[in-house]
Amino acid sequence: ERNTNPYTQGLELIKVNDVTSCGTATAHSLPCMMSDLNHSNYKREQANTQDNVLDVMKQAGVDVVWFENDGGDKEVGARLTKVDISTSEAQVFCDGSSCYDEMLVEKLSAFLSDKITNQTVTPLTNQMVALHVIGSHGPTYFKRYPAAIQRFTPACNRGDIENCTDEEIVNVYDNTLVYTDYVLAKTIALLEQYSKQYHVALVYLSDHGESL
Repeated sequence: ERNTNPYTQGLELIKVNDVTSCGTATAHSLPCMMSDLNHSNYKREQANTQDNVLDVMKQAGVDVVWFENDGGDKEVGARLTKVDISTSEAQVFCDGSSCYDEMLVEKLSAFLSDKITNQTVTPLTNQMVALHVIGSHGPTYFKRYPAAIQRFTPACNRGDIENCTDEEIVNVYDNTLVYTDYVLAKTIALLEQYSKQYHVALVYLSDHGESL
């Protein structure tokens, strides 16, 4: 009933409803969603010892790069080129312990600009860039978005969320959704800059939800 996607609501996105996850933790759900396994037959050991969808794309000639802002790729990018976001890299987006996901958009912008500018050195091929966002990960939800994005108050601005009211917890979580929506809109705007020269697309997938 709340508008948690004010930044993408006019972009005519295609959405898929009623999806399920293999689990409620990134370490479990992320390898599963990138594999050919499903909720009923998924085994982490099996997923880690076979090619995932990104590996297959790489073998098909796509240049695949993984940008990390959520504490690790959980072996999904074990055979890929990976770029880790340093939490002390930019004071605008990072505080020494974590970074806002806008940092990924900045990295993507620089990456694409460099790729296209330096084609004489490295010819541009089919390109896949995975941005592993920290999104709405708790319990420190208030650290996932800048104050300027806050839309719902009062919000639970502390890590021990058991000391917040239900309203404050819902508000702070919904603020993380608004910020993710902002990041998606910003990424789409970046890709649209290249849409006259290249076929561009963005797919956003959530590995799991939260049982608030």
